[in-house]
Amino acid sequence: MKKYLKWFAIIIGLLMAFSVLIVVSPFTLVISLIALWFFTKKKPNEKFRKFAKNSVIASIVGLVFFTLMGNSESEEINVASDQATEQVVVAEEDNEENTEEVDSQEIDFEEEEDDEDDEEKRLAEEQKQREQYQKLQEQKQAEQKEQELKKEQQKKEQEELKKQEELERKEQEEREKEIAEANPNKSSDTKAPNKPVEVPQGKEDVKVNNNIPFFSNEDISSTEVYHRNGSLDSLGRETAANAVVGVDIMPAEERGSIGHIEPSGWNQARYANIGSGGWLYNRSHLIGHQMTGNDDRENLMTGTRWFNMRMLEYENWVANYVESTENLVRYRVTPVFEGNNLVASGAYMEAFSIEDNGEGVMFNIYVPNIQPGVEINYANGSSVGPAGPAEEGEITNYNGNKSNSSSSSSKKPATPTPAPKTEKKPAPAPAPKPEEKPAGGDLSSVDANGNGKVTIQEAKDAGYSMPIYSDHWLYQYMDDRNNNGMVGE
Repeated sequence: MKKYLKWFAIIIGLLMAFSVLIVVSPFTLVISLIALWFFTKKKPNEKFRKFAKNSVIASIVGLVFFTLMGNSESEEINVASDQATEQVVVAEEDNEENTEEVDSQEIDFEEEEDDEDDEEKRLAEEQKQREQYQKLQEQKQAEQKEQELKKEQQKKEQEELKKQEELERKEQEEREKEIAEANPNKSSDTKAPNKPVEVPQGKEDVKVNNNIPFFSNEDISSTEVYHRNGSLDSLGRETAANAVVGVDIMPAEERGSIGHIEPSGWNQARYANIGSGGWLYNRSHLIGHQMTGNDDRENLMTGTRWFNMRMLEYENWVANYVESTENLVRYRVTPVFEGNNLVASGAYMEAFSIEDNGEGVMFNIYVPNIQPGVEINYANGSSVGPAGPAEEGEITNYNGNKSNSSSSSSKKPATPTPAPKTEKKPAPAPAPKPEEKPAGGDLSSVDANGNGKVTIQEAKDAGYSMPIYSDHWLYQYMDDRNNNGMVGE
C-alpha cells in the first residue's frame, strides 16, 4: 500500500513539477540559454553547462507542452468564444427577432391606430361629404324652388301684362272707334287741298267739306297744346301751320314788333278806301298771335287788309272759346300758292274743339286773299288801285307804272271785286261794331297819364275790348306798330 502511495506521490509530484515547468518553461528557457552561454563562453564549467543544457531541453519540452496546452485552451477558448459569440449572435438574433416582433407589434399597433385614425378620418370625410352633398342638394332645391317661383311670378306678370296690354288695346280701339265715329271727317283726306276755291261774288269765304275739317282721328284726340310751323319751301313761301290751342299756350304779354319781317311776295303799296293808312298788305299770322303768341317768319304771310280782317273773325271765335271754356282746339291754316306765285291766292282755315267733339268750335273754310278795288299780281305782289283819301294827304299809286308789265296769267280779273257783304255766320262771333266816340271826345277818361297817347292797357282799363280797329275813335291815339289797321290783336 505504501509502495503504491509512494509511486502515486511521485507521479503527483512529477505532474505538478511538470505542470510548473510547463507554466514557467518560457522563463526557464531564457534563463537556461543564458546560463548555457555563460558556462560555455564566459566561464566554462562542464557540470554547470550540462545542467544548463538539460534545463534548456526540459524548458523546450515544457514550452512545447505549454504551447500545445495553450493551443488547446485557445481552441477551447475559441470554441467557448465562438459558442459565446454564437450565443450572443443567437441572443442578438433573438433580440432582433424580439425587437422586430416588438417593432412589428408596435407597427401593427401603430398601423392599427393609423387604421383607426384613417377610419375615423374617412368616416369624418364621408360625413362631411354627405353634409356638403346634402347642403348642395338643399341649395339646389332652394334655387330650383326660387327659379320656379320666379318663373311663376314672371308668368303671372306676363299674363298681367298681356291682360293690361289687351285691356289697353281694347280701350285704344274703343277710343279710336269712338273718335272715328265722332270724327265728322269721313273723307280719306287729312290735309287741306293745295288748290284755291272759287269764291262766289258777294261772299267773304267758302265752306269746304261741308264745313268739316280734314283732321284725322289722331288730330282731334291730342291732349297737349303745341304750335308747329311748316318749313318754308324752295321759293321761301309759307306752308301749313298747326296747333292745339289752349290757355297754357296763349300769350300773356303784348306782341312785339314784326315790321322787319318781309314774307314772300311782300311788295307794299298804299291805296284809297283801304283804311289803316291805305296800306294794302298786312303781315298776316297763319295762326293768330292771340292764340299761341308765335311771331316767327314761318308763321307770317303776305295778306291783304281785307284778308286779314276776315281771318281775325275766326281767330277771335277760337280765342274767346278757349278762354271761356279752357278747352282745347285743334287748329290749322294752310296757305295756297298757284304755280310759282309768291303771294298766296288764299288760305284754308280749320278748327275743331276737342273736349266737346266740335260742338263749341268747328269750321273748314277757304278765305280768298283779295282786296276790293285793287288788282294784285300774285306772281310778285305788285298791284294797281285808286288814289288815297284827301284827308290822309295825296296817296300816289306806287305801282301804277308797273301795271302793264304784270303777267296776265297771275292776275285776278281786271274788274275789281267789290267789297263782300258780311254774311252772318252760324258760329263765329261777328266783328265788334265801331264804338262811338264819347260825347265831347273825352280822351282824358282813357289817357290815364295825360300824355295824349293811349296804350293797350289804358284802353283795357277803360273797358274797351281788343283789338282796336282803324275806324275806332281811339285808334288815332294808339301805336299801330305794324300798320295793319288794328292795335292789340
